[in-house]
Amino acid sequence: MRVSKKKIISIMLLSLLTIIIAYMIPVAFYETVSGLSGYSPDMLDSSITVEIQHPDGITDSYQSNSFPVVNRGDVLTARIPLPDQIEIKDPAFCFHVYQSVLTLYCGDRAIYHYGGQLADAGHMIGGIYTSVVLPPDAAGQVLTLRCEVQEQHTVNFLFASYIIPISFIYLMFMLILSFLMDIYASYQKQQEARRLECLAYTDCLTGLSNRSVFEREMDDLTQHPAEPFSLIYFDLNHLKLANDRYGHDMGDHYLKKAAEFIASSCPEASAVCRIGGDEFVAIFRKKNIARTELAIRELDRLTADINSSGAFPFLFSISYGVVQSTAQAPLSPDEALKKADSEMYLCKKRTYLSGQDF
Repeated sequence: MRVSKKKIISIMLLSLLTIIIAYMIPVAFYETVSGLSGYSPDMLDSSITVEIQHPDGITDSYQSNSFPVVNRGDVLTARIPLPDQIEIKDPAFCFHVYQSVLTLYCGDRAIYHYGGQLADAGHMIGGIYTSVVLPPDAAGQVLTLRCEVQEQHTVNFLFASYIIPISFIYLMFMLILSFLMDIYASYQKQQEARRLECLAYTDCLTGLSNRSVFEREMDDLTQHPAEPFSLIYFDLNHLKLANDRYGHDMGDHYLKKAAEFIASSCPEASAVCRIGGDEFVAIFRKKNIARTELAIRELDRLTADINSSGAFPFLFSISYGVVQSTAQAPLSPDEALKKADSEMYLCKKRTYLSGQDF
């Protein structure tokens, strides 16, 4: 299984685009955000007021739903009044905290704190993504967000230096994934082809070959008139009574067990087919035409054994007719089938006359 050149080129172009985007995102992020970014479409609107106290004592005020750039020493305070009736689809504030101590108040109550211990230890961590779930009584109160920036913003070139090896691994992963997907798609096609073939040539109830296979075998015999063959025509006895008295589930069980016995009795047949409701045919060709007698003896033995075991609440019985076409007494396939059918009915009649009833 090979991945097409067109698919390889598409994956490489996609990977190149991903590399470019992956390189631009961290640079753009660290060049525009220092301290904090936050969002929640259901709550951030034009009513937010933001105040930034700078280390030099200057205070800036804003009214916006986006947080401005902050730097070391700045203290950002955002106040967000919530309406009395509020429906929050996503009941959380989401933050990307960078080198800052963050505290969120609902009214006078602090409901979230991040970074205090890190600041005390001098181990602030940049790029922490977190979210805060609002309490049930948040409606009608004022959310106050306080962000104390501990470290100056810097561009993270270290992350960018990992782009090339990470991107190479990503490219290899995509190629391998594409290869495996092609293998899986091919496997699915093969499975579907097998399923369709099974539907076309297999009897779904018994698992034997169906009438299409039988007709194909008969056509092939017709095209080779000099070839000797033998044919056994099988028919279950009292299937209709079994269905009427014990239900169709029992009738199906009867059919499947009969098919199992016929198949196991005719291992050297070129085809064992179910050609009708309770009718089966086994065809023996070439050197195996003499095996019909052994097949019948084995079928009689299996039938006797299952009747002795009492597995069925009625007499398990299969009638059959055997015909051979030889060089000395040739028969056409159609003639052989009609003769075997006649022999099978004679067998059925003898079974009924012998007193073996249902």
